[in-house]
Amino acid sequence: MLAAWQPGAWTGAARQVFDSTTEFIKSADGNPSVETYPPHRLLLLWPPQQQGAPLLGRWPQAVRLSAVPQDQAAEALLADLPGDALLWLHPGTHDVDWALAAEIVLHHEPALRPFQIDGLRQFIDAERAASFARLNADYQQAAPGAAVLRR
Repeated sequence: MLAAWQPGAWTGAARQVFDSTTEFIKSADGNPSVETYPPHRLLLLWPPQQQGAPLLGRWPQAVRLSAVPQDQAAEALLADLPGDALLWLHPGTHDVDWALAAEIVLHHEPALRPFQIDGLRQFIDAERAASFARLNADYQQAAPGAAVLRR
């Protein structure tokens, strides 16, 4: 685990998708039961970059939906890497396409429970709305036909 990015290190990112939730299920004997699940987060990995800075591609190498606590996210990411791999945990949220990562899990993880599907869909909607708000707040066009510039 690295405190700062360096060339050759894997880059990881972790972000909570939804809070703890409760689900009503039928137990093995057919009686209704209540299950409570911890908060879930997305864990993302990008392969080592060799440039002078960790420029992340839009598409991560690996995505996982996990119920690990935030303080154990790095260990969970390291478990998916070779034993000698270096990992840097990316601190930001705005330069990662979190909605895309959630969509990857939503479309490719066949064992999702209904609460996970609902949580991912709500997260995707919220991320898209936040991106649209940032787009409107952060960019402007000074005059018709001029370049659109970051404020």
